[in-house]
Amino acid sequence: MRRGPNLRHLQHLIATQGDKPAYKQLFMHFFPRIRNFVLQMTGSNETAEELAADALLQVWLRREELPEIDNLSAWLYAIARNAALNVLNKPQRTNLFFLDLTDTVYRLQVRDPEQELIYKESLNRINEAIAALPPRCKMIFRLVREDGLSYKEVAGILNISVNTIDAQMAIAVKRIMKKAGLAKTRSGGITRIIPLRKKS
Repeated sequence: MRRGPNLRHLQHLIATQGDKPAYKQLFMHFFPRIRNFVLQMTGSNETAEELAADALLQVWLRREELPEIDNLSAWLYAIARNAALNVLNKPQRTNLFFLDLTDTVYRLQVRDPEQELIYKESLNRINEAIAALPPRCKMIFRLVREDGLSYKEVAGILNISVNTIDAQMAIAVKRIMKKAGLAKTRSGGITRIIPLRKKS
């Protein structure tokens, strides 16, 4: 799997050198993610693209502040969220749209050709299960699993409690595992996901 850009390094180059190629690379990384996030809140492609671009413009305009920002991703999502709420002119919007998670990778144990086949089948079921999640639950799942944000960061972005994030993630994992036919075990303190064995 192709590795993403070193965001911390790009952030440093932009802050210290005003590096335009670094800014372009960072822009290309974040723009589709921020756009999809705003799209869920506004339901408008045009608005989503405009607000995503505006949020990322702040990286360049406020580049002297970048060294003080510990989590650039959370900072950008917060800017985009606040801008979207200003457009909506109300605190929340519940009719959120679904996100495309086709580029998300979930790792299962693969030991031999048979296990690899099971893996591929399970991956298809997982993607189907994610697509079937309730909109808000799906948004939270993506922010945590795909964008790597902590529960606290997601709670701050969406203006909800950490307990709500925890509950929504539990719902997401439970539904995904049930639909994909997966069982969760613990080995050496590390959570593993393995295919359920059919009863004979």
